[in-house]
Amino acid sequence: MAAREQWSSDRMFLLAVIGGAVGLGNIWRFPYVVGESGGGVFLITYVACVLVLSLPLKMAEVAIGKQGRGSPVSSFGSLASARGHSRAWRFTGWSMSIAMLMTLSFYAIIGGWCLKYVFASFGGTFDGVVDAEATQALFDAATGNPLVLGFWHLLFLTITVGIVALGIHKGIERVFKVLVPALMLILAALVVYAMFYADFAGAAAFLFGLDFSQATAEMLLVATGQAFFSLGVGTGVFLTYGSYMPSNVSVANSMLVVGIVDTLVAVTAGLAIFPFVFGYGLSPASGPGLFFLTLPIAFGSLPAASVVAFFFFFVIFLAAVTSSVGMLECGISYFNERWPERRPALAVAGGTFSWLLGIFSVLSFNVWEGVEPLGFIPFFEGRSIFQSFDYALASFVLPVNGILVALFVGWVLMPSRTDVGFGGESQYRGWRFLIRYVIPVALGLVMVFNLVTT
Repeated sequence: MAAREQWSSDRMFLLAVIGGAVGLGNIWRFPYVVGESGGGVFLITYVACVLVLSLPLKMAEVAIGKQGRGSPVSSFGSLASARGHSRAWRFTGWSMSIAMLMTLSFYAIIGGWCLKYVFASFGGTFDGVVDAEATQALFDAATGNPLVLGFWHLLFLTITVGIVALGIHKGIERVFKVLVPALMLILAALVVYAMFYADFAGAAAFLFGLDFSQATAEMLLVATGQAFFSLGVGTGVFLTYGSYMPSNVSVANSMLVVGIVDTLVAVTAGLAIFPFVFGYGLSPASGPGLFFLTLPIAFGSLPAASVVAFFFFFVIFLAAVTSSVGMLECGISYFNERWPERRPALAVAGGTFSWLLGIFSVLSFNVWEGVEPLGFIPFFEGRSIFQSFDYALASFVLPVNGILVALFVGWVLMPSRTDVGFGGESQYRGWRFLIRYVIPVALGLVMVFNLVTT
């Protein structure tokens, strides 16, 4: 087996994991979850959950990759065997890899929407769009025709495959050097624009205002779930990237930087979006339709509407593609370590699998609209194919993967303080306690919450 590649520097490792963490969970999902959950108190709770729950678990996942120096499948198997435990732990790695290819199949649909809206903005599509009927018509045009939706879905996957096919140094590193800084700069520019052309003060009051009546057990569980979701708990992407990690890089320190940047991007996205929501009398609790149905109403009344719309949707596209690259890399990692010379073919094969599976989700928006393949199961009643994939993976598979990661690291791998990179013994003991006891319980509660509230 060929020697495993490594990131060219600790900076490139950070850019890669930041790109993997900063995705639609930050820029698309986070703003509407904040909007539905009441603002400032939710934000504080979310940050606390990231620091206490999500980050420690991501440290654990990266530690597996750094010590295993292989794909999720190989790392779990070799590390378990070396410690006298069953190689059946490889199942967790397979669960991660397959889950990522399945997630990519429908994630690419949202990425395709972003890509279509990016191109639509060039033609002045958003000029004069001032009501919900107009934005709904635009969205229906993007989803109602299976050939149109399928084309953008395929195009997004093709871009993802092209990046991964070039490898770590020629593909992912080169692209992420540009995409990750560009994403942050555009977000910052949109915040500055919002200060002058929208209700920035109202947005800041909403995001940072403290209404403690919103502090409920339900809000805590939503914040916990969002903290796990935002950093991609249980996906295996960080594990895969960690396997390419230079040996001199501290897991704890690098993950702390990632957590800070990830949270700042999420807050910045809120500061870029909510000024337009409040400035144009829109609802901050518009749900997933906030980007594609609600915000275009504001764009239609702005100076240079199409330019503003272009940058909004372009930044969502950048976030989507940096995450999708990690998904595909994780999905093909096991096969690539065995046939490294066939990386381009493996990237195409993984992308093709996701594309073929994604066709079912594409059709669920038009030809098979209203079809509920698992409707006979209570948890899936009323869910389309697209929604069923999303719900099953986000509510069951990924949380279970996260629990298995915590149990594996806490009770099987048991890395030392220096393995993880903690400076003090008390920090290490606190982290180990969280991994062994608190985080598995928290993920279990989030799973139960998702079951009883949907």
